[in-house]
Amino acid sequence: MMRTNDFKGAVADFNQVIENSPKFAVAYFLRGSGKVSLKDYNSAIIDFTKAIAIDPKYADAFHYRGNAKYELQDYNGAVADYSKAIDYKPNYGVLFYLRGSARFRLNQKESGCLDLHKALELGYNEAYEVIKKYCQ
Repeated sequence: MMRTNDFKGAVADFNQVIENSPKFAVAYFLRGSGKVSLKDYNSAIIDFTKAIAIDPKYADAFHYRGNAKYELQDYNGAVADYSKAIDYKPNYGVLFYLRGSARFRLNQKESGCLDLHKALELGYNEAYEVIKKYCQ
């Protein structure tokens, strides 16, 4: 359903999966992802948190929960979640880019620039333009 952009249908399908398998972290993650697509960020955070409770090293759940918090302008929460995701995926450049972006929102330019440079070092080339604009 998510591939056809029927996010409401996907959420309903994952409700059924979760009802049948309440300890299946991936189902909470995927339902949360559908909720993000529907801009239901608070509810998505609940699902990502449940996925993390089941699997405390679920890097993608930390990543996407960080995205939802960012959308809600909870930049401190986003930084914390991106940092936790980085603990489990230290070579994933997009996480450094996202954390750097959240740090900029918190007026933490120096640490934001460090994250953006790390993102670029790891091959996340989208960081280059931001570095050029804000980190010179």
